Amino acid sequence: MPAQRSINWTGAMHALSAERRRPHASLRTPEGDFNRIAIFTKAWRSVRQLHGGLSVHRKLSICLRSAWRAAKMEGGKPYSSRQVDRRWPLARLLGAGTRA
Repeated sequence: MPAQRSINWTGAMHALSAERRRPHASLRTPEGDFNRIAIFTKAWRSVRQLHGGLSVHRKLSICLRSAWRAAKMEGGKPYSSRQVDRRWPLARLLGAGTRA
C-alpha cells in the first residue's frame, strides 16, 4: 500500500495568495524623486487599517505624514535633479563668481 500523504491546504492557499499579490511600488524613483502615486497608495492602505473615532481627514493626515517619512528614509539619492536646480540654479551659480 502506498504511504498516505496529508496535504497542507492552508499553506498551499497562503502560497497561492502570495503569488497573486503585487509587490509594492518603491516610494522613490531611481533618479531620487518621490513617487507620489506610491506614497498616496501606501497612505490610503494605512487609512483603511485604522479604526476608531477619528475622521477620515485626520486619519489621512496621519498616514500621509508617515508615508512621506518612509519615502524620505527609503534608499536612493538624497536629492533629485529638480531639487538641485531649485537650490542652486545655474544663473545663481554663474552669477555668484562675478560679484566682487
